[in-house]
Amino acid sequence: MANQATDLEIAQQTKLKHIQDIAESLGLQEDEWEPYGRYKAKLSLTH
Repeated sequence: MANQATDLEIAQQTKLKHIQDIAESLGLQEDEWEPYGRYKAKLSLTH
């Protein structure tokens, strides 16, 4: 079996995108998500 990268190795090699860029690309309005730092957010389930 070939060596497979661990989850940690994959995570460390990944370039993070700013959550605002992701929200905009999904067409989310500002009241539909709440940022928690630069790279994560909570989404509203009521919209």
